[in-house]
Amino acid sequence: MSDKLFIAYCTSGMGNRLRPLAAAIAYCELTGRKLRVYWDSITPNGCLTPLERLFDNSFERISLDEIEALQGRSVGLFTEKGPGHGVVREAELFGRDQLLKLARHSDPQHSQALQIDDPRDVVIVYDNDYLACVPRERSIAALRRLQPKADIRSKVLALAAELGLALTTKGVHARGTDFNMKDALAQYSTVIRERIAVDAGEKFWLSTEDEQLEHGLRELFPAQLISRHDRLHLQLNEGKQVWGDPDSYTVSADHGVDALVDIYLLSCISLVVYHPASTFAEISRQLHGVLQEPAAMTPAFERARSEFIERAKQLVPRGDAVHPLEIETGAHGPKVPEETSSAFMYWETLGYRIPFMERLFMNSFSGQPVLNWDGAVFNQLAAIPYEQFPRDLFPRICPYPEAWSQMAVMRGYITGKKVLVIGSETFWVELLCTLAGAAEVTTVEYRPIHWSEPPTSNLKTLTWDAFIGDLDAHTERYDLILSYSSIEHSGLGRYGDRITPLGDLFTFMLMAKAMKPTGMCTAAVPTGQDLTHFNAHRIYGEQRVRALAHVSGLKYVGIVYPDAAYLATDPVEYLRAGWNLPALAQLPLGTYRQPILCFGGQDFSAEQYAQG
Repeated sequence: MSDKLFIAYCTSGMGNRLRPLAAAIAYCELTGRKLRVYWDSITPNGCLTPLERLFDNSFERISLDEIEALQGRSVGLFTEKGPGHGVVREAELFGRDQLLKLARHSDPQHSQALQIDDPRDVVIVYDNDYLACVPRERSIAALRRLQPKADIRSKVLALAAELGLALTTKGVHARGTDFNMKDALAQYSTVIRERIAVDAGEKFWLSTEDEQLEHGLRELFPAQLISRHDRLHLQLNEGKQVWGDPDSYTVSADHGVDALVDIYLLSCISLVVYHPASTFAEISRQLHGVLQEPAAMTPAFERARSEFIERAKQLVPRGDAVHPLEIETGAHGPKVPEETSSAFMYWETLGYRIPFMERLFMNSFSGQPVLNWDGAVFNQLAAIPYEQFPRDLFPRICPYPEAWSQMAVMRGYITGKKVLVIGSETFWVELLCTLAGAAEVTTVEYRPIHWSEPPTSNLKTLTWDAFIGDLDAHTERYDLILSYSSIEHSGLGRYGDRITPLGDLFTFMLMAKAMKPTGMCTAAVPTGQDLTHFNAHRIYGEQRVRALAHVSGLKYVGIVYPDAAYLATDPVEYLRAGWNLPALAQLPLGTYRQPILCFGGQDFSAEQYAQG
C-alpha cells in the first residue's frame, strides 16, 4: 500500500486549498497512501505563496510535468465536475491541460465518489471540499494539526493581543469580493445589528479583503469596529468590473501570508457574521481556539523534554524507581497540597530532601486572556535618559524595591545585547533594558501582551506556547536571558498553570537553550534555605541552585545584589556587606531575599561575554 499515491490538487484561494489538503492528510492516514501535493502558484487571483512559506508541516510536492507523466499508470481522477473545479475549466481558463490529458485515459468521477478502498495506484482529487468517505472530524483534526510558520503564528498572537481579541470577541467576515454582492454593505450591516449589540457599544472584529466594504462598515460602526492596520486589500485590475474573472485582480505571495494570518485571527474570536458559502469562514470556525491550545510537541520540544527527564533522574537518589517523572500532564491549579499526587511530592522535594510547607494562594489566577500594557506611558518613560530617570516613578511600575539597584549593576551586561525576558506581568524589566541600551528585547509571557500603542524601541513579545513551539528558532540566539520573580512559580498551579514537579527546573533548561555559548542566563528568585512553599513559590538554597545548574548544563557564576547605597538601608544588618549563597542560607526557614542568580557556560568569563 505504501507505493500508492494520493495527489491533492490545490488551487484557488486559501480556504479552497486548506479543506482538500486536510482531507488528503486524513485520507492518507486511513489508507497508508503516500501524499503528494500540487500547490498552484500560477493563477493570478489564487494563491502565489509557496506552501512551505505558510506551514512547518512537511509535504512532498508534485509538479504539473510529473502529473502529466502519470499517463499509462492506473489513475483515478476525481473532480467537482461542475463550474467550480473541472479538467476542462483548468485547461480553458488557466492553460493547465495536464488533468485533461489524464482524463482521456481515466474518465473523471465526482470527487465525492472516491472510496477508502479505491484500488488504483494513483488517486488525484481536484476539489475544494472535504471527502465524503473520510469522517469529517478526522479531516478537521488534520486541519487543526497544520502548524503555521513561527512568524505567522507570532504575528497572529501579537495582533490578537494588540487588538484586545479574545475567544469570546464577536467577529465578522464580510467579503463582497467573494460573491459579487451588489448590496454587501446593506446586507452585512443588517446581520451585524441582528447578531451583535452594536447599539449598546459591543465591539466586533472585522475581516475583509474589500476596502470599500470596510470603509462603509467603519462609517456605520466607528466606535465598535476593530480591524487590522496592515490589511492587504484586493483591488480590481484596470478595466475590470467584476471579481469573478481569473485576471480580475492579482495577488502576490504576501497576500497568501496575509490571508492565512486572517484565518488564524478569525480562529481567535467568535465568528458570528459570515457568508454561509464561504470556505474561508468555515475553516476559521473549525480552527476556533487552535492557537490557544497547548503547543504541540514539536521535535525540538520532545528532545528537550526527554533530555530534561534524564538529567532530572540524576538529581534524586533512586531516580524514577519510585515514581516516573511526568512533565506538563498534571491538573490545572490552584490546588491544595493534598490534591497533588505522590509523584509530585517525590520529585518536587528532590527525593524527599527539600522541605515542603503549605502557603496557599487560591485566588491568584486572574483569568484575563491578555496583558494590557500602556504603550504611551512606556514610550514616554523610555525617552528619558537613564541618568535623568526620576527614581520616585519607578515604584509605581515595579513592586520590587531592590530591582532598580540590581538592574543598575546589570546595566553593563545589557547595553548593545540581545535580551530575552521570561515572564513579565508589567513592562518594568523591558523599560530598564531599553534605558540601558539593549540592542533588542524579546519578552515571553504565558498570555499575549496587548500594547495600547506600539513601543518605539526594538521590543517584541510572544507567548510561551509560541516560544516552545519554535525552540530551534530561539536556540543560542540571545546574549542575556532575564527572568525576574517568575520561574519560582512554574508548575505550582498558583496562576492556573498545571501542577508540574520541577516546573521551574524545566523552564530554566529551556531558557538556557536560548543562550549564546558566550552568554549569561539569570533568574531573580527567592533565595534562602531550600523550601517549596506550596503554592506560593519556591525558595532557592544551595541544593536547588545546584539543580538549576545541573539540568541546564550551565555553571553558577555569581549573584547580583543591590548596590552599596541600597544595602546601607538593608534591615538585615549582617547582609549589608553583600549577599552570597552561604549567608542567605542562614536566613530562617521560609524567609528569603531576592538576588539575581547568574549562570554561564563552563568557560564563562566577563571578557568573552563582552566580546560575544
